[in-house]
Amino acid sequence: MEKAFIDTSFWIAFINNGDQFHKEAEDYFTVALETYRIQTSVFIVYETATFINCSLKNHQLALDFLDSIEEAQTLGQLYILKVTDGI
Repeated sequence: MEKAFIDTSFWIAFINNGDQFHKEAEDYFTVALETYRIQTSVFIVYETATFINCSLKNHQLALDFLDSIEEAQTLGQLYILKVTDGI
C-alpha cells in the first residue's frame, strides 16, 4: 500500500470548518483512508494541537484532535512516525 504523509496545514484545514480548504481536506481524507497508509509525525501532531489551542484559541478542539489522533492510531488508520535522523 502506498503511503500518504499528512502535514500540519492539512490537519488544520481538516479540523477547522472555517478554513478555505476544509471541504477538500475532508474529501481527500475519506479517499486516503481507503487508498493509502496515512502517516504523520509526532512533531506535526504537537504543532497542530498547538496551533488549534493558541491561534484558533480552542483548547477543547485541540484536546479532541489529540484524542482523534490516538483513536485513529489505535484503529490502524494512522501511523505516527517518530522523528529521527532518517525522517
